[in-house]
Amino acid sequence: MKNKDNIMNAIKFMDNNLTRKITSEEIAFQSAYSVYHFSRVFINLTGMSPGEYLRRRRLTQAAKDILYAGKEIMETALDYQFNTQEGFTRAFKDYFGITPGRCRLKGKDLSAKFIPELSLHKIKNSCDKTIVLSPVIKEIGEIKLAGISIFTKDKNEIKEVWRMFLKSSAKIQKFSDFSSACSSPGFGLECYNEVFFESGKFFYMPSVQVDSFDDLPVEMSLKIIPPAKYAVFTHKGIPSAISETITAAYEKWIPESGYKADRSYDFEYYDERFKPDSNESEIDIFIPVQ
Repeated sequence: MKNKDNIMNAIKFMDNNLTRKITSEEIAFQSAYSVYHFSRVFINLTGMSPGEYLRRRRLTQAAKDILYAGKEIMETALDYQFNTQEGFTRAFKDYFGITPGRCRLKGKDLSAKFIPELSLHKIKNSCDKTIVLSPVIKEIGEIKLAGISIFTKDKNEIKEVWRMFLKSSAKIQKFSDFSSACSSPGFGLECYNEVFFESGKFFYMPSVQVDSFDDLPVEMSLKIIPPAKYAVFTHKGIPSAISETITAAYEKWIPESGYKADRSYDFEYYDERFKPDSNESEIDIFIPVQ
């Protein structure tokens, strides 16, 4: 599969540069994806963020150098791109459960937590299920959204913020036409920054479109989505399985389409077709492309 080859190019680049300072842009460039597209696909395929993988690989090699090659801790910290010995010691203890100094003193075996270089056969098939994708390309103007935003990677926290928003949304009086027909809040906005590459966390905001930001509840976050071209995918079936359609869009359709997903957000749109816990439900997924 093309996307796996792309991800493997980035993995090899990371592993060939463990002792060199490299940026998320340089790593993502090896995959031919944007940083955000690359990060999403990497997380789906490996179960960890690119930043977590790079950090664990560096700590693994650092531990081997300290335990087996007798390298000094400070020298090792700098070699593997930790700015200070204190920062290296903290990261080492967080991951291995012991400081590098005590590890060397006790000759502790850390091999159970060593992370080997990922190979193609170790990357899981996150798109095994056959999903037929027939997206529509749409150009949409500016969208004003009001909602409640959280920073997370925990699906349970996303469920909880929806409950919070449902209570607050009744206070919003000025829905736009795009959302006024909804019997439930219209958007699930996901926004990504550099932390998504490092830890997999992102901003999630259940929201509705509004014409104005005036007279909104004080607890609401406000977002202006600029005009953009979107590939619009429709998830059909039980809503809890929407991640399967999103994964297929990013891992299969976009890499093979000639489009690029290079913006740092996407969103779900809920209208009268949305039916909680029903196999007859439909939810649209808007991914900005160019």
